[in-house]
Amino acid sequence: TVLVWQAISWGDATANPYSHLLRWQAGTQPAVQALVRMSAGAAGALSSYMVLATLWKYELSHFHEGRAVRTSTNSCRDDLQVSMISGIFVELLGTLLCFLASFLLSDLPQLRAKPFLITCLDNAVGVALVIAAFDLTGGYFNPALALGIKLGCGRGGHLQHMAVYWVGPCVGAIMAAPLYNGAKAVFAPENARDKKIKKLAQKVEQQKKRRNCRRQEN
Repeated sequence: TVLVWQAISWGDATANPYSHLLRWQAGTQPAVQALVRMSAGAAGALSSYMVLATLWKYELSHFHEGRAVRTSTNSCRDDLQVSMISGIFVELLGTLLCFLASFLLSDLPQLRAKPFLITCLDNAVGVALVIAAFDLTGGYFNPALALGIKLGCGRGGHLQHMAVYWVGPCVGAIMAAPLYNGAKAVFAPENARDKKIKKLAQKVEQQKKRRNCRRQEN
């Protein structure tokens, strides 16, 4: 329910750093702006510990018992239960499948007029993938979320954390669109009319981008 509400209410806002990479990849956001926004998201994730540590001290839940001490002394348990290479692959594959499922659901003719159903099914797939990866890496698929919760935990060090929870998901996210479009071109090629409409839509989109860039420069 929370995920569906977030998808509907947040609009273009995102708490996931690789979303800014994708906007840069699509040409809708400059590289510097993408890096600044990713850094802001990472800073927000790290700052969340200051709020959570205060709540953990009250031990309102049995999950909070001793957590403030364990986290502050870096004695908290790491969620990575496989090798670093396997962990990178799990986070990469999970993120990739999340995006592929989203693209596929959005392209199904039966669902195009039902955005709410697409959102529900998309989130159901995401939850299923998290559950599937939970005992392997924790199934975060979100660099900022993993950063705020698990940085410094376990014995792997910061390098391992960044490789698994940042490199894996970011690479998976960047790979998704080219892979989907490539597979679609092979298994569901567009006819001449659809290609013409798509080119026209892309031309209109490019014109909008140019106008936005000019406004920012002014």
